[in-house]
Amino acid sequence: MNKDFGAFSDQPISCDIHDFLDIEISETWILKDFLPFGGKMLIWGDTNAGKSPLVATLAQSVLSGTPFLRKIATAQGNVAYFMFPDMSLQEWQDRWEPWRLGGFLPERGQFYTNFHPTNARIDATAKQVRELQGTKKEWPSHLKWVQDLRSYDPILVIVDVITQTHDRDMNDGLVPKLIYNAWRTVTGNRPGIVFTHHERKALYATLTGKKVSDPKHSFSGHMDWLNLVSGGIEIAKEGNRFLVNLSKERKGDGTTVFPIHLNTETMLFDIGDNHWGRAWKMLEKGVEPDEVAMKICTEDFNLTKAQKLVGQVVKVLDAQAEIRREQNVALV
Repeated sequence: MNKDFGAFSDQPISCDIHDFLDIEISETWILKDFLPFGGKMLIWGDTNAGKSPLVATLAQSVLSGTPFLRKIATAQGNVAYFMFPDMSLQEWQDRWEPWRLGGFLPERGQFYTNFHPTNARIDATAKQVRELQGTKKEWPSHLKWVQDLRSYDPILVIVDVITQTHDRDMNDGLVPKLIYNAWRTVTGNRPGIVFTHHERKALYATLTGKKVSDPKHSFSGHMDWLNLVSGGIEIAKEGNRFLVNLSKERKGDGTTVFPIHLNTETMLFDIGDNHWGRAWKMLEKGVEPDEVAMKICTEDFNLTKAQKLVGQVVKVLDAQAEIRREQNVALV
């Protein structure tokens, strides 16, 4: 693991037009309705809310090409994970050990991890990259990680956490585009980038009847960070229960809140053994949708609701199959 990130300085740097150019993104999805190739997504929540297991689950889904949380169809490809922690390298390695022991790394994809110090300045690094790419100049050793990243050819880059990759004011309206585009310069235009953020304010409503907070107040009190991404996902912990809020979809049905289950052996999330999870398992085994609906309906969850849910699960499975077909065609 390379500990050298690049440019470090306490002095302000100048910006140029490249820092603020809009990047054209694809209509081909990495995460259906949330993250296209060349797009950006935010995952945020309070400290210890489960962000790390959530991004680990996302990484596994993309590496294996299986639906994320059994809710979002996912493309298959390599993943790069960058950690900018408030912890030591050993603590970080200890955190990842359960995922490795639990078979986190599937055979199909390559997983590249890189641990960085917290005083990074991605905007300064991006400026150096722009000056070097396309030239015959030798890249300095502190930028080797950029070349390593690109050689892995990931379709997904995870940056955990975004606040540790720069020293700018998070509430400055110009900073989001500056930092997002700096990361785009570093990764290249193809990968989707997922940024995590520590949210220390009250999050969204739980499923227990509590009042829903306005999502525009859920990310550092500033909508500029959320407005510039394709999708956003909040996570919160309510006692022993985890809740996910699909708070911003580029396309789709809008806000969706649902509980997820943490597997204590693998330390990965799943949808759990609820109506959706049971329907999913039966449909994967080839049980007809009408029969599945009959089996999961109860007095409190009538047949009409069961049929609607089964239809939604079928929609995800169909979307996953379509993404696989598109990827297979692209490989021919």
